[in-house]
Amino acid sequence: MKYFRATAALVCLIVAGHLTSRPPFSGLPFVFLPLLAWLQLRERTLGPWYVFAFFLGVGIKIPFAVFDVGAGIPLAATIWLGYGLVAAVASSVVPKALQTDSRAVSAWVFFSLSIPGLGFVFVAPPVASAGWLFPGTGLVGIALLVWFGGKVIDAVERRSCRPLVIPALLVAGCNVAHVIAPPAAVDVSALSMPVPQPPANLARSILASVRFSPAVHAEYAKGAQKVVLPENVLGLPTPTTVALLDVPADRTLIAGGIARVAGFDSYQKGVWVFPAGIFYPAIQPIPVIEPGLRPHWSALHKIANIGGEKYSLLVCFEASTSLPLYHLGYGRPIILVGNGWWDRSGIMDIEVGLAHSWARLFHSSLAVSRGFPQI
Repeated sequence: MKYFRATAALVCLIVAGHLTSRPPFSGLPFVFLPLLAWLQLRERTLGPWYVFAFFLGVGIKIPFAVFDVGAGIPLAATIWLGYGLVAAVASSVVPKALQTDSRAVSAWVFFSLSIPGLGFVFVAPPVASAGWLFPGTGLVGIALLVWFGGKVIDAVERRSCRPLVIPALLVAGCNVAHVIAPPAAVDVSALSMPVPQPPANLARSILASVRFSPAVHAEYAKGAQKVVLPENVLGLPTPTTVALLDVPADRTLIAGGIARVAGFDSYQKGVWVFPAGIFYPAIQPIPVIEPGLRPHWSALHKIANIGGEKYSLLVCFEASTSLPLYHLGYGRPIILVGNGWWDRSGIMDIEVGLAHSWARLFHSSLAVSRGFPQI
């Protein structure tokens, strides 16, 4: 019976972790993660496996996504297990001096996976829940999230709902305020559509321009001033591909592509703006999955000036990590471009869910342009 209960507990934790990452409210239940770490500190026999099992559930789509892009099963399984292990070690190995304070445990759990470095590559960080709970509060919302996590622990320890009354009222107030006074809509027309694999040569780049130009001009015909295409749909633009796109001088096209960037020995992915011909490099490529690409830290917190407006750009993977905490500006519109030509598992739905949480936290409007697999 003892082993049955332990197995059932681990299975429930994996399922709970999976539900935590489910879109559209990806990351919302992370507010209960400090409680899980707290219980782990109290239960020494099975405790160390609690957070590990939970994060295996959070990242259960990771191996499928890795397999979708062409990697083998061993690599996919290794990345998934490594994800769970890193999360368990970082968020649950709480220093002994902090173990008696619920707020300190909560702070450790939320901050450990969001510090610069690890936070820029770790997918679905616990702090991502702040936007769902405390929209419009910016970085203060992270402190409120830590406080709320501590109150959840206090409620269980005291076996009373009283510690949750004020936090619940504050959550309700923030969300009502967000509904009453939402951020202004972003002034772009972001296209999401089935896309092929990113162009690997000039011929495919030309074909991409021919393929997407009608959709772009259809949006212009509807009155759109700025149109957004998904990540890396154009490859490396040339005068020929730009001419085929035929962007009017008084309109703007924002499209994912690649370019040579000073200081890098390979092409870097990012966002092109036409007809200005400006390239904004992505900050963080996907580790392991995108070999040859390196982080572009000088692009962190860089503002994109497009058509007289200022935007924060997020390129695919970046929205899934803690990087938005260090990159977004309060009230500044966000444009997210992603390319899911490979995404048969639906993992990009989680990415979009997390992006909406970040946008809510910073009281920013969000425009999403993503690619879907071709049928």
